[in-house]
Amino acid sequence: MKKADAVTRVENSKRLYKEPGVRMMGELLAEKNRAEGFSWKIPFIHLAGTNGKGSTAAFLASVLKACGYRVGLFTSPHLVDFTERMQVNGVPVTREHACKLAEQAFATARAAGIEAGMFDYCTLMGVSYLEEQQCEIAVIEAGMGGRLDATNALGTPIVTVITPIGFDHTQQLGTTLAEIAGEKAGIIKAGTHVVLASQEREAQEILTAACQEKGVPYVLAGETDAFSGRTAWKLGLPGEYQKENAATALAVVDVLRQIGWDLPEDLVERGMAEARWPGRLEQVWEKPEIILDGAHNIHGVRALRKSLEALYPGKKFHFLMGVLADKDYEEMVEEMLPLAERIDTVTPESSRALQGEELAEVIRKKGIASHCYNHAEEAFTAMRQAPREETICVFGSLYFIGAIEEICNNLKQ
Repeated sequence: MKKADAVTRVENSKRLYKEPGVRMMGELLAEKNRAEGFSWKIPFIHLAGTNGKGSTAAFLASVLKACGYRVGLFTSPHLVDFTERMQVNGVPVTREHACKLAEQAFATARAAGIEAGMFDYCTLMGVSYLEEQQCEIAVIEAGMGGRLDATNALGTPIVTVITPIGFDHTQQLGTTLAEIAGEKAGIIKAGTHVVLASQEREAQEILTAACQEKGVPYVLAGETDAFSGRTAWKLGLPGEYQKENAATALAVVDVLRQIGWDLPEDLVERGMAEARWPGRLEQVWEKPEIILDGAHNIHGVRALRKSLEALYPGKKFHFLMGVLADKDYEEMVEEMLPLAERIDTVTPESSRALQGEELAEVIRKKGIASHCYNHAEEAFTAMRQAPREETICVFGSLYFIGAIEEICNNLKQ
């Protein structure tokens, strides 16, 4: 059997430990500083939230690159390959280099006498890479929550961003919006500037209170004129919901200007148009048309439905759905019923997956045809053989969307 490379060993590490990631990461950074004199010095934008983090980060990284900065981007999870998680000016780290970073991360953990979790290793690899690549600014996405997340050990960001908060990871973060918002608000620190995307009132009250407690200025992106004079701009990411993410990114741009960053308006416009983020209303096949969207919770599915209704008025869709068992999958199905000709299912490759046949049975009970495919490849093969005029929308877990993306990429090579 071929020995797993270092990146695969990182991916196979335990996801969660009793020790919070912020503490683990703090110990890893302290050891790396002791052994190598390493310190995280890059000015960074820190993002947390339930929905829209990746797209907002993609807009920001694209704008900063267009404005001439050397930009690091650290996000999670990846769709197809682990290397997508750490990029410089839109180019992912090579697999070979990622393996070197992984070996260094393991060595740091051994020297510190700790067994870290997957995301702790990943975060250490990411910040090491962006420092090594001499990035001038970085866009850092929190993994889960915020207060206890590994990325929260990096110090004070120049701008802190909270994207829309909804119900996700409720076992770890809490069962009410207020509890979840409290965890996300944990990344707000004295000395930063805060941009808040549109929030439910319960969440917004928690977030604004956290800003006031820390004495930091904050902007409510949903109430700013960040889009004023920019509404005709072309966005590189399609979908109605991307307008909200774009408005949040532009509010961050305005804050960056206020604190001294040179971001010419024409280059900002270009960056917004050049932004790319796989798996968000992404067309991967033409005839039949197959589009992918990582809508994996009820908030995301509502946004997807709104976009489909705007882009394809009056059209019915053939859906393919694969979700994790801890999601509000019955409510997600209900949301899509008015647009559905049928909703087929697959079991995502995850220990947390909802069985496709169980989901198909839920769908059939609602009066819609549903077939459960054995795996993503079988499902995609069937989708490609659908009538050429049909539009198929594949949505759900990012594990599932990534699998479809990889299958499609292999077919196009």
